[in-house]
Amino acid sequence: MRHKDKVINEIVERYRLIRAIHTCYYTELSVDVGDFATEFFYLTGDIIEGKPIDESRLRFVNMERVTQYLKEEHRR
Repeated sequence: MRHKDKVINEIVERYRLIRAIHTCYYTELSVDVGDFATEFFYLTGDIIEGKPIDESRLRFVNMERVTQYLKEEHRR
């Protein structure tokens, strides 16, 4: 795989992860947007920078739901 293709795939995967987190949050109706916004901001920054997600810091995002969403999306 060429370097350019690898970079493109990385960017696409990061975007898919951010979109999945956003979607999974908005299907969770019991959480206030203001509470989620800060967590989403920092989580998105980590993803963009290529850092691993530290699940111990998450209060509102359920990574199990995110992983399931990504699997279901991939099957489509």
